[in-house]
Amino acid sequence: MGGRCRAGLEQVADEPAPGFGCGVGGGGQHAGVGHEEHGTIIFTTGGTSAKPGMLPDFASIAIGAGALRTYALSLHAAVAGQGVHVAHVPLSTWIGKGGPETQPDTIAEHYWSIYTSHEGAEHPYVALS
Repeated sequence: MGGRCRAGLEQVADEPAPGFGCGVGGGGQHAGVGHEEHGTIIFTTGGTSAKPGMLPDFASIAIGAGALRTYALSLHAAVAGQGVHVAHVPLSTWIGKGGPETQPDTIAEHYWSIYTSHEGAEHPYVALS
């Protein structure tokens, strides 16, 4: 990945991928932040991003998920008060593999609540048996 690594979130508005790639080896998507736009960006990862070690077999996935969580929470702080709400959902469930709380429509209600409230940076969803 080209570019130089920069401290802080100065890369968010112009080129998020190089800054994100310095620590993760992947890229981020430009979120329209800094362009007088309004909206909500919700990042989703597995629950291991917020609670490392809860599923040891997923340790290799938790590394990248933890980095994305950090990016989402940092972006939330960086754009506070600019009309863009950034949130992170660590999703701890097997979608469709259990009771009503694991069903897509129920989980969608959680996301709708985040979208309509425009409050908070992190909104865990836990439905494990």
